[in-house]
Amino acid sequence: GGDHAPSPKMQEVKACYQNIGVSSDGLDVIVKNHALFTDTSALMEMRAHRSAFDHFMNAGVASGKKAYDPDYKSYLYWNLTKNSTLIKDENNYFIPEAMRDNYTLDSHRMLLSTMMETEKDLRKLKDITREFLLQAFAEGREILPFTISYHVGDVWFSVRAKLAMMENPDTGDVYLRIQNENDTKSVAYERLVDAALSTFYRALLYVNVAEDALLYAECENGRVKKKEMKFSEFFADYGPRLGIDVDIKTWMKFVESRCGENGSSSFVYHFDDGLEKRVDIKRLYKNGQIYLAVVSNRKNESADKDLTVDGFMSDVK
Repeated sequence: GGDHAPSPKMQEVKACYQNIGVSSDGLDVIVKNHALFTDTSALMEMRAHRSAFDHFMNAGVASGKKAYDPDYKSYLYWNLTKNSTLIKDENNYFIPEAMRDNYTLDSHRMLLSTMMETEKDLRKLKDITREFLLQAFAEGREILPFTISYHVGDVWFSVRAKLAMMENPDTGDVYLRIQNENDTKSVAYERLVDAALSTFYRALLYVNVAEDALLYAECENGRVKKKEMKFSEFFADYGPRLGIDVDIKTWMKFVESRCGENGSSSFVYHFDDGLEKRVDIKRLYKNGQIYLAVVSNRKNESADKDLTVDGFMSDVK
């Protein structure tokens, strides 16, 4: 401390600088580095690495809530290099006590797979093996967070997992931390969109004209498919099918004028096979270039009969 009294930090300082010697002959102070191939900057780097690793090993967050609770959080740690059993964890009440002494990462994956709801969820976890993670760490690749849905008893919930890895500076072993948190709300919204598409609509489109971006979801044969692509590419593909033979700027200028003060409009288009679809367009921001479009499977009888693609095209031209 400031009064030079001994403190617990002294042992750490002594360990970090045990290879550094200091002596004095009364006139000069001589500092010697006895680590022949290690300079003092490397020692300081090692100390920083140890501090970062300690932080990593203590950064797990647990809430004490059940997995189906919106505030659920838990964490788990393993030594991947040694394929260790669970090193530390908190709030993972679903792990049977009989498994804890031999609970490796593979054990964790096997246990979770028995509670997963769909094949899609199983595929997400299939590739998260110990070998895959070690290879990703060696190549400096980040493992993106992922969400998995579970069905336990009569309860359905979703958990988002964030994976992080770090090397122990003293042993060189790679450690894995999995941080879990409840993500049921976002998955529920996604299911709501899927249900709306499969029940009421043909497709949903989010268009950002300025960024030339399109988020597109459609229901085909009872299955919902989602795409992200350039709006210009989508327009080039679908425009001719709908009888639209003007460029994208002319078309969007006309759509904007149709939306008018309230920012919305609708029209009907026809496919060659006789199918008839209604499109409702809503400008999300006043004077903006972001639109939401909903494609219905059938024509709304109350829609203005003049608002057909043919009618649009005659006005555009």
